[in-house]
Amino acid sequence: MKRRRIRIIDVLLLSVLTACTIDAATKMDDDSSLAARQAFQAGDTLLKQGGAKNEVLAARYYKRAADMGSHWGHYKYGTMLLEGKGVAKDVPAAAQAFSTAAEQGNGWAQYQLGVLYLDGNGVPQDVPRGTALLGKAADQNISWAQYRLGDMYATGTGVPQDLTKARAYLEKSAAQDISYAQFALANLIMDKEPQRAKTLLQTAAAAGNQLAAKRLAQIAG
Repeated sequence: MKRRRIRIIDVLLLSVLTACTIDAATKMDDDSSLAARQAFQAGDTLLKQGGAKNEVLAARYYKRAADMGSHWGHYKYGTMLLEGKGVAKDVPAAAQAFSTAAEQGNGWAQYQLGVLYLDGNGVPQDVPRGTALLGKAADQNISWAQYRLGDMYATGTGVPQDLTKARAYLEKSAAQDISYAQFALANLIMDKEPQRAKTLLQTAAAAGNQLAAKRLAQIAG
């Protein structure tokens, strides 16, 4: 009887949470079931409300969405596992969740999994595989993947140095207001386009990027 009562309360909570969530629905797969969408939306609502208890419930709902086939559910549950938020931290399990979502074309999961492979975090280090995953994410306009690739090509880290590719990726990321990309792009073009580089640094510094602020001070000095 007690177990049935808990289940009834769980269903009622899900109904209330999904009724007050709007923006999360825009993330969901068009082919997700209604139940999967509701579970995902409930997780998003709980996570936004904050607090340890809500994080535990959010992880439960993301896992439920994942179990019903939602790649966003797999991705968000993976982030909870990666951060140890609402569940015990488990990076290998997070990698598996990201892998499932990435195989379904989720760009953010491709980015997260790519970073894990680049760093050898929770999975054996595999720089070519990580780079390929970042490339897929970047093709889907994932700004952080574009930044990471741009920085890699600019410095020749893990890939042959290619300043043309570096600029192309950094331009795309900087256009999405990633201050680290703006900083990296400014350094890349400083000699040939000093005025634009300064503008990029000012924009990044205004967003709170301390590296950009320090670089501006060096230029001014």
